Amino acid sequence: MTKKKPRFGAIPKLKMHKKHHESIKPLPRPGQSIVKEADEQPTVCYKTFANLCQRVKGLKCLNKWGVKKLSDRLALKKMVDPYLLPETEIIVDDSLGFTGCYLPEDHAVYLEHRWMVQDLPIWQLVKQLEEYKLCCGVNALELTSKLFHHMIPTNEDSLQDWDQNHQFPHQGYWRSKGCWLKCEQPESLCPTCNECLVSAENTSKVKKRHLSKPAHVKAPVSKADPERIKVTLPEQRFR
Repeated sequence: MTKKKPRFGAIPKLKMHKKHHESIKPLPRPGQSIVKEADEQPTVCYKTFANLCQRVKGLKCLNKWGVKKLSDRLALKKMVDPYLLPETEIIVDDSLGFTGCYLPEDHAVYLEHRWMVQDLPIWQLVKQLEEYKLCCGVNALELTSKLFHHMIPTNEDSLQDWDQNHQFPHQGYWRSKGCWLKCEQPESLCPTCNECLVSAENTSKVKKRHLSKPAHVKAPVSKADPERIKVTLPEQRFR
């Protein structure tokens, strides 16, 4: 059989050679969308002062506390025998700001919660203050301008425990002027009183070393320390 010859003017079809290994096409990228970060707003515990007073009534943590509601503030007091002053006191005003029991303005409780209970539950504040204990103060070996006497009046039986020398029964502490009054449970001293105690101990050591040295031979007796004179006399007698 003879092949047909192409007609005059017709273009013969050309066959294209295919590759043995076809390249894998990349997967299409997924559509991207702009993610808008939502601003996280803090949860509000108490919207108004009336809402605070209403929710405080059913708290079990305040069973041993005295609660007194006034028109412009809410007073919470925890009394401990035999003291006449409250061990812990929280006063919340109508602006939902709180103050503690005579705590200094730079206390950690104020700095942490920024003086407000709007975002802080009352039970959490009560629990935190109950975990603190009263600072025991420092031993006043020398009275300086850095110390003050803190007295807490006590309630004693006038027939049994009454002492004629103490007309007003009280318990006293010597504290540094920046005392926190309340410190964490493992510690017995607040950081300010601890710093004051360390400073007093270092001063006492320096003074003892100074008194152990003999006074100058020609130093006036009226101005020389008696302890240094006692050290000087045996040396002069021995010479």
